[in-house]
Amino acid sequence: MYHKQQENYQLLGEFLKAFSEMETRLILYCSVIKYLAYCQEGLDKFAPYTISQRLDYISVFIDEDLPELKNEWTKIRGRIKTVNEERRYLVHGIGRTSMYTDPITTFIPKKGTTITKEFKTVDIKKLINEIYEICTGDNGLEGEFQNIFCTRRYDLYNDQIDNSQKIIYQINGVPVTKFKG
Repeated sequence: MYHKQQENYQLLGEFLKAFSEMETRLILYCSVIKYLAYCQEGLDKFAPYTISQRLDYISVFIDEDLPELKNEWTKIRGRIKTVNEERRYLVHGIGRTSMYTDPITTFIPKKGTTITKEFKTVDIKKLINEIYEICTGDNGLEGEFQNIFCTRRYDLYNDQIDNSQKIIYQINGVPVTKFKG
């Protein structure tokens, strides 16, 4: 019984760490939109936002300024929302004694009732892998999507100012913005 509790604690810790890393990526996107960089001002402004508020902030920007990324962003956003819903159960719904069993039973209030959901060890591992895929997959938050997003964001900025303040965005030392210097 103690072994199962330790395994569950370890998996939940791993899940929370991965989720936190994903949240940090969303703060980066919001910060790049507002401040053109991942900076202290961006952290101060967007860290208090909920996941939904960050997703909405990014979505509005993409809808208005980067519509070519809308389809891919919609997929990423949907995956994040799904994982976030599962997080609600794992973070807010676990009763103390349920940590000793597999599956873990969770309880959360929803629309005037209590919803029960069970998570097996394998389910939590799948959620962790899903978060890593959202972050580092081919079109993940830290992958090609980020490269395209940042390049387009800096191109939008550069189109509005003179050459002395333009930003050159580089990937592996190669400028990818329209402005090369």
